[in-house]
Amino acid sequence: MSESGERPEVTLVVPAFNEQGNISLLCEKVEEALAGRDWECVLVDDASTDGTREEMLEARRRNPRFRVVSKTGWKGKSSSLLAGFRHARGALVATIDADLQDDPKDIERAIVALHENDCDAINGWRQKRDDSFVKRVSSKIGNGVRRRLLGSSIRDAGTGIRVFKRECLEALVPFEGVHRYFSEMLELHGFRIVEIPVDHHRRHAGVAKYGVGNRAFRGIADVLAVRWLQRRIARFRTEELEDS
Repeated sequence: MSESGERPEVTLVVPAFNEQGNISLLCEKVEEALAGRDWECVLVDDASTDGTREEMLEARRRNPRFRVVSKTGWKGKSSSLLAGFRHARGALVATIDADLQDDPKDIERAIVALHENDCDAINGWRQKRDDSFVKRVSSKIGNGVRRRLLGSSIRDAGTGIRVFKRECLEALVPFEGVHRYFSEMLELHGFRIVEIPVDHHRRHAGVAKYGVGNRAFRGIADVLAVRWLQRRIARFRTEELEDS
């Protein structure tokens, strides 16, 4: 828990696979960005084969607000996020990617926006992506298909920047690929989401783990699965009755 023994204000979850060279600098930036808050950060190592885990453990030794969760066998980003959520203790839960393309300062901005808009979740929107032409176009097409088929108003499903209230975790169906459909899952359960512009930078170190080839066909299957869920999910309210 926090230094006072109570639930921290926010838990930041960082999924990482082979991000040596990024973790140490990211942790420094997280400390700067969240300096005015009661926070913890759960670093999730997805069975990295480089020095990622060592950098995480060094961050933990330097500052116990960083916690390290290790997974057995590479499972992907969704399972890493879900593992981090399982260990999160904050009243708010936030996410950021480990590659330093996201700016930790935007986590603080998202927390402020959540309170100002009195909403349940904030979704980052990368208006100006510092990526290759192919990645920008494939992302634009993917987001367009997702919005059309699922009726979503969210423009950026692949963002790493998110902040949401802890109760939103109950809306997430655990499947590999769910990180691209957090917003749709929350909307299905009546949570209100606001999208804000966030910064996006060129990768600091390492190489990208996703491309057009390993996302296209799986993405189509995932969209159809979420569309089925939208139509079949059980919605109801209950009221406990007492003797009059």
